[in-house]
Formats: sequence, C-alpha cells, structure tokens
Amino acid sequence: MCFATTIVLLSIFILIVYVYSRLNRSNHTEKLPGIKPQWVFGNLYNTGIVSGRVTLPEAITELKEKYGDVFSFWFGPYYSIVLSRIDHVQHVLADRHTYDIAETTT
Repeated sequence: MCFATTIVLLSIFILIVYVYSRLNRSNHTEKLPGIKPQWVFGNLYNTGIVSGRVTLPEAITELKEKYGDVFSFWFGPYYSIVLSRIDHVQHVLADRHTYDIAETTT
C-alpha cells in the first residue's frame, strides 16, 4: 500500500514538473528564432555540444548563420538571448530599465 502511494505521488510530481517546464518554455520560444529545446538538455544536445561534436563557440556561430544576429538558446533549463552585433548590445545595456535583466547579468 505504501509503495503504491509513493509511486502515484512521484508520478504526479514528475507530471507537474514536466507540464510546468513545457509551458514556461513555450512562452519564450515563440518570440525569438532558435532551435526548439529538449526537455532536460535544452539546446546542448541537439547542437552537438554534449556529444563533443562541436564546441560552444562553434555551435553559437552555426546558429548565428542560420537564425541571424538575435536568437534564443537554452543552456539546459536556462533561457538565453544571444546578441551578435555590438549595436544591439549597446542598446540593451543603455536601456537597462526597459528590459528584464536576469540576476546573473552583471
């Protein structure tokens, strides 16, 4: 009885985490171009970074050629926006009060 209850509760918890992460990712992925992320690895697996086929700078360069100067990238569960032109970076940094800045940004 206790084992069955544990399995049911664990299954419900995993389902809730999965649905939450899918909904959270779908809000971001529609706004900017980029590769559709996978659930755990984000874009690290489908770009070849995890397998060692390419390095991170090589993968970013390939994505820049495919999607342009501004695109989205998932580092595992973390959503990132890649800006490739200096004028885009200057605009974002000059107008910091306009944009939501993550806690890890300095």
